Amino acid sequence: MLHFLFCFAAPAILTPDTIQQDPSGVTVVLPPGILANDAIPCGTEANVTVVTPPRYGSVVLIPGGGFNYTSSIPPKEDSWEYQVECDGIKSRGVVKMPAPPGEVDKTV
Repeated sequence: MLHFLFCFAAPAILTPDTIQQDPSGVTVVLPPGILANDAIPCGTEANVTVVTPPRYGSVVLIPGGGFNYTSSIPPKEDSWEYQVECDGIKSRGVVKMPAPPGEVDKTV
């Protein structure tokens, strides 16, 4: 009797993140950051990139899931999308970044 064992690559399961902007205008999130609540089958071998940049600021990824976000002046509610590629399978996640408390502009 022949038995075959197939091993299929699984996609990453990315959970949306909500990270409050720092009032200074620069938000620093250390690893594991945006990946802390995600299920990534290939672990640290995953390739993480920004696929839709923030509209009202800029983001630079730090290896391992961290990032530096610099907001516009005045800060506005913002969001951006990232992609995790694991064993050739791509998954997308979203990061929502509410404006600091006291900011009235909630434009997204």
